[in-house]
Amino acid sequence: MRLVQGRETRLAALDASIMRGISDADTGRTKSASDVFNRLDAKYRAMADEAENSA
Repeated sequence: MRLVQGRETRLAALDASIMRGISDADTGRTKSASDVFNRLDAKYRAMADEAENSA
């Protein structure tokens, strides 16, 4: 019984997350994948440069 309740709880949380994501997309609170990838690329290049310079 607890396994079923735990699964139901996780599914409800997943449904809520999906609905928040859909709401964000509907209201324009999203970023393009290229913007996100560019930001991550810059972040990890900076981290690599810092690690290289401190070595």
